[in-house]
Amino acid sequence: MFLNRPAGDWALLAILALLFSSAVLMTKIVVATIPPITTVAIRLLIAIGVLYGLMRHNGQSLPPVTVPGRPGQRQISHAWMAFAVLGLLGNAIPFSLMSIGQTRIDAGVAGILLAFMPLATIVLAHFFVRDDKLTFAKFVGFCIGFLGLFVLFDPLGGGVSATHQTLIYHFAVLCAALCYALNTIVARRMPEVDPIAGACAITICAFLLTVPVMILADNPMEISTNVPALILLVALGVFPTGLATIYYLMLIRSAGPSFLSLTNYIVPIITVALSALLLGESFGLSSLLALALILTGIAVSQWRAGTVREPSPPNHG
Repeated sequence: MFLNRPAGDWALLAILALLFSSAVLMTKIVVATIPPITTVAIRLLIAIGVLYGLMRHNGQSLPPVTVPGRPGQRQISHAWMAFAVLGLLGNAIPFSLMSIGQTRIDAGVAGILLAFMPLATIVLAHFFVRDDKLTFAKFVGFCIGFLGLFVLFDPLGGGVSATHQTLIYHFAVLCAALCYALNTIVARRMPEVDPIAGACAITICAFLLTVPVMILADNPMEISTNVPALILLVALGVFPTGLATIYYLMLIRSAGPSFLSLTNYIVPIITVALSALLLGESFGLSSLLALALILTGIAVSQWRAGTVREPSPPNHG
């Protein structure tokens, strides 16, 4: 089925996989000199510029923030309430947790932990989505993936849990994956709006929610950094945060959700490979086996004879 897709769809898939993977690597480098919450705020602000520019170029505008309420009063629209929740769960919290976690853990390990997101979505969907209950295949896939997490942390010796000082940072990245999974469930109830306008509104909400935390946590006016980190931060906002959203919308319209779900398998592999190649990170047998188990779990959980499953939305790391 996938082999019959046009070359353009495969090119977009490859670009998206590289963009999503690069987000993890860029974040790892940037947070070495720029505080994590400040990194997130600037990243979101740059993405707003990209998305807003595209929206206006297409002759579109943001949905109204307020709507008529009681006589003589106006109230915040339900659409913007939804945008705020999605901005919190899909951008502000997971971006912050990823940035904090990557101050102490390798980019490749972060990529492996993020790969658990589709499996977490399965469990959440069982409880919160009426027509997406846990099947035997989903249950087996989740168990295989959870075993991958167990192997990654390897509590019996030699795994990442051997460094107890950084365990909280691994947990932060895992919580980011859970936020992305929860965002997947909430996004199914998103109001019907133009996708680009909706993405721009969600990013605006995420930025506004992040700024107060940045001011309290980072004191950004006293931050000193270097030019390479600033260049990477701009690239982080433009490419894997802003442009990736546009390419995602293009691919979902052209090839559909099943084809897009291939990113769930490709991105962790590329992230591990690039972190080893470009950042010099090394991976033990536990990490590689964990990655294999998590990807196998995803494959098993999505197996349906003769049918396809909708993928989890992409995450930008």
